[in-house]
Amino acid sequence: INRIGKNIRDITTADIRRYLAEYQEQKKISKCSLDNQRRYLSAFFSWLCIEEFIVKNPMLRIKKIKTDKVIKKPFSDVEVEKIRSACKNIKEKALVEFLLTTGCRVSEVAALTVDNIDFAKNEAVVYGKGAKERKVYISDKAMFYLKKYLESRRSFNVNLFVNRNNDVMTKQNIEVLVKKIGQRAEVNNVHPHRFRRTFATNAINKGMKIQNVQAILGHSSLDTTMIYCNVNDDNVK
Repeated sequence: INRIGKNIRDITTADIRRYLAEYQEQKKISKCSLDNQRRYLSAFFSWLCIEEFIVKNPMLRIKKIKTDKVIKKPFSDVEVEKIRSACKNIKEKALVEFLLTTGCRVSEVAALTVDNIDFAKNEAVVYGKGAKERKVYISDKAMFYLKKYLESRRSFNVNLFVNRNNDVMTKQNIEVLVKKIGQRAEVNNVHPHRFRRTFATNAINKGMKIQNVQAILGHSSLDTTMIYCNVNDDNVK
């Protein structure tokens, strides 16, 4: 609003288009980032219109900015084994296997408590985006390391994963640890979300129905799930 320099009721579609063009030029951002800016403005001006602060929505004629589709690759089988081999202790092994087997978001892992785990059924109750509750499933291998890790801990903290001070491992703590493991393994671009993408891709390639993958990942839209699934050409053939 400051950049355009008009009363909010007088801002036109042309003003918005000029602002977006200047913003991209100055910030040197990608088309994807520019489209995020467009979405923020669209949501804001739609709200203004609904609340009758403005009569006409200047964003209605500004369409989605087409972005280049970049396939974000999951870990290969070799990369997964390198990461496993680079784990130095039982906590790192438990964390890596848990991320691989559940497809959880890093924020969900950070929020998990020991009480969320059903050790008899190899299941966990996760609270995802929008406070939605869902079940995820833990492999025997992941459960083995998880139990070993919990037995080795000198902590009564209720959180599933704790840091060296026996406090909860935050989202940032987990991201830093996973990155360090990746550096040791000499695997590029290692971050928690890539484990989620790997889980989804492997599940699809092994024949799991896309609707089941959607349920485990906690997506409300099937389109969102498809973004994670790097379909194997051999399976298609």
